[in-house]
Amino acid sequence: MVANQARQLAVDLITSDFGDLVAKVCKCLLKKGALPLARLAMETELPREQLKKCLLVLIQHNCVQAFQTKKEVGGRVMSTTEYTALLDDIIHRLRFPKFLILIRDQFDEQCECLLGILLSHGRSTFEQLMQRLFENQPEVSGDITDQMRTRFAKLVQARYVERCPASEPQLVLDSEEGTITKKKLKEIVTDEERAVMAAAPLEAERFSFPTYSDNDASTESEIMADQSILVGEKRKRGVMEMDDDSIVLACEKDVLWRANFEEFVCSLRHKACIANVRPRLDIGAAVVLEAILKETRAKEKQNKAEYSAPFSMNSIVQALLGSPHGHLEHVRAALNQLGASCTGATEGSYRISLKKIIEAAQNSEMESIVLKRYGSEGCRIFRLLADKNGMIEQKQIPNLALIETKKAFELLYKLMKDDYLQMEEVASAQGKLFLWRVNRSSLQEKILNDMYHAASNLCQRLAHETTEEHELQLLKKNRITELQEKKVDRIRKVKPILEASILRLDDSIMLFHNF
Repeated sequence: MVANQARQLAVDLITSDFGDLVAKVCKCLLKKGALPLARLAMETELPREQLKKCLLVLIQHNCVQAFQTKKEVGGRVMSTTEYTALLDDIIHRLRFPKFLILIRDQFDEQCECLLGILLSHGRSTFEQLMQRLFENQPEVSGDITDQMRTRFAKLVQARYVERCPASEPQLVLDSEEGTITKKKLKEIVTDEERAVMAAAPLEAERFSFPTYSDNDASTESEIMADQSILVGEKRKRGVMEMDDDSIVLACEKDVLWRANFEEFVCSLRHKACIANVRPRLDIGAAVVLEAILKETRAKEKQNKAEYSAPFSMNSIVQALLGSPHGHLEHVRAALNQLGASCTGATEGSYRISLKKIIEAAQNSEMESIVLKRYGSEGCRIFRLLADKNGMIEQKQIPNLALIETKKAFELLYKLMKDDYLQMEEVASAQGKLFLWRVNRSSLQEKILNDMYHAASNLCQRLAHETTEEHELQLLKKNRITELQEKKVDRIRKVKPILEASILRLDDSIMLFHNF
């Protein structure tokens, strides 16, 4: 199953970053689901204090979410705190280098530095971020705080950084504000999803970061932040009695921040769409699609939206003003290539099917895998059945694929044996018919399972090489043999190859799972 291989990859990542004890706790939560502290202590056989420290590390790095449940026992309502592992968020640790490159390209190196500290240390206040920045870079002047505050505000405004969710939300099945309704619960199937939804802050509060202002007037975002600085805590004076500087100071000291993985995944999805369109259509279509996605990003409501948000042709022409691809005729031709359709909501409003672009990229990836394993003839048969989107009788396949009959039948049964194709036997007046097809959903699950398994193996190999390198470096202080010197050189050559292979493999994992 995909879940098993994904869980193993998650455990490997936690082991590499935090050690065996923390990984043991994480593995137990991934395998058993949400558990209270007492049950978790029994399953892991760890001392209570040690277990609490492991949980704190996982919560600090956004790998575990705590939540409270109420159960009636003997006529009394008992409140219990349970812990659930966040599988997707753990696997996102594999993508930290991509997130940093994305921020450096979109903003600058200082923004990349802030995000790097946030990813390395987990949940932090702005004040803690600055302390760690000065610790890591002693040469940095204290006067840089205002500049970094401005850059941090940009990251929050762009939604790459968000306020941390509630530490222990309460799961109650009623319609009161701040709880999960029964209607919403029907759409949620796991404890992980329930906990994440209950812990999420209000949208206005989630991305509010007040900054120092020269005048006394507060902006709308500052007022929103003002209302949520110390949620749940008693204050001696009301928010309205605090001046702007006090609000900012309280926000910097008390509000915890973390990276918003959803926004990063959405940006990477957009990049994947553009990267697929460029070679498949042309550079003009890719430029227009990039402008559309940039123009409509703020209007997107779902991370895996089937369509882009509605846009007008004039808005895209204005966005591409001065570009060689910004002429009205070029934009109109590109929209035709991209299969843009009218939304029907307003006249002259269009949308692009992102789902079709992602499916085209997935088909290309699947064909690439088949080509490497079964050669050009095997790929031809696979493409024939995939494009048909239905069943084809066995005797027709050699002629349609232009392959010798015996060779075609051999390839068909090899592909079926490896679960790339499915065959169905049907009785008819002419006798038995063998119908072949590509089951897209089951094939994607198989490919994703193989990718998780391969990524887990690569991570384990990288961890082994890193451990060996560290041990040899300790020996080097005394005396190292020529053979050991060669081993160090080999490890230094192998590690970048392994790291690059993991990132390339993760691109494919995201294509089939996150996009």
